[in-house]
Amino acid sequence: MTSLLGRSATELVDDYRSGALSPIEVVDAALAEVESDPHNSVITSCPESARAAAVRSAERYRRGSALPMDGVPIGIKDTIATRGIETSGADAIYAGWVPDEDATVVARLLAAGAVPVAKHNAYAFALGHTNTHHGVVTNPWDPARTTGGSSSGAGAAVATRQVPISIGSDTGGSIRLPASWCGVSGLKPTYGRVPNRGAMPLAWSFDTIGPLARTVDDLALTMQCIAGHDPGDGSSSRRAVPDYLDGGRTDVAGLRIGLPENWFFDICDPQIEAAVRAAALELEEAGATIVPVSFPHADLTMVVGWICMLGEIASAHEPTAHRFDEYDEAFQEYLLTSSFVELKDYLRASRLRTVVQDDYRAAFELVDMIIAPGNVTYAPRLDDFLCQVGDEQYGWIEVSARSTYMANITGLPSLALPAGLGWNGLPLGIQFLGRPFDERTMLRVGRYYQSVTQHHELDPADRRPR
Repeated sequence: MTSLLGRSATELVDDYRSGALSPIEVVDAALAEVESDPHNSVITSCPESARAAAVRSAERYRRGSALPMDGVPIGIKDTIATRGIETSGADAIYAGWVPDEDATVVARLLAAGAVPVAKHNAYAFALGHTNTHHGVVTNPWDPARTTGGSSSGAGAAVATRQVPISIGSDTGGSIRLPASWCGVSGLKPTYGRVPNRGAMPLAWSFDTIGPLARTVDDLALTMQCIAGHDPGDGSSSRRAVPDYLDGGRTDVAGLRIGLPENWFFDICDPQIEAAVRAAALELEEAGATIVPVSFPHADLTMVVGWICMLGEIASAHEPTAHRFDEYDEAFQEYLLTSSFVELKDYLRASRLRTVVQDDYRAAFELVDMIIAPGNVTYAPRLDDFLCQVGDEQYGWIEVSARSTYMANITGLPSLALPAGLGWNGLPLGIQFLGRPFDERTMLRVGRYYQSVTQHHELDPADRRPR
């Protein structure tokens, strides 16, 4: 890993402005890392367009007209359309498709001067556990383990300093899972805060585009560039975009932080629970108030999430269902299962979804934010996908989305942050859930947490699991 890419995006922009670094040398370094790619993070590299963009960025810095993310190398999940660059959905069924238009989020990043250097590997169409056609992404902390999905390449690439930022998507935890298991930060915005136009749908009422990065400041910088209404996307919110950078504000005094009394810790590795409680204590000592909160209908989370998601998957992929044999093998399993979800099942689950939403609405009458595990277990091994939780083992589907699904069911924003390493040398993470469209408060608390800890600075190149 070159020292140039050890810099955050925010630091790179400062270095470019001062003349300490040039976008050309940094983008070249990023492309070299993309080329080596030891964890199979990349499906398509973009050397020609990236180098041309870096030259334009360098010229804007020379003229004093630089854009907010000028010259910052980034990755884009391969389910998000990029004009002139293949976008396969990480599956063979769309292999060779080269869009003639950028997704809204990509167009906004380009307008901010960001430089895409790679399309990142993922689970096919953002769901699965491996990838038949492009190969599995391995975890930088232990290549025998998964990075989590579906933004798997994004998590590994950010962790290994290929890029400071990658754009993923989250339908049931697909930003926050790889963030927690790769030791990086990830933001799932409020549903509708970032437009989905140009992203391949998985489940349209859950899908949310957001960034992965090492620092909260980089998440805020990215959000400032990608959030906001898109007239071509009926699901995108018309709410004004606030100042996510917020002057780097980090104070937490006076905030009420909810600590769950049920569900989140019912099945949770003891070290992860300890990390959440330690973070809550850290915030309390800084002036926040910790308030117990409960979720009476939390046991509906998984069944509501899966039935609604599968029902929407069946609908979204109906036009290409006759090409079933061409799909990734792991995605085939979900597509086949989705065919058994009847309309009455979907409607019943949708009604129950409002019951889960009401639980969180009630909790946010008492608190400003909720702190919870980023995931309840460490990254499972690729050969069995069994999750160790204390002395018990669970199948990963049974528990991997246990702490993440509720943000998709409710549409709430959620911020995953690294919280150190466990006894086995693997990353563990915490998560903040916020009120609708209140990413700003979550980012503020996240900045504080990263200002008093160094977990986001851990590098898998320096640490290996036992």
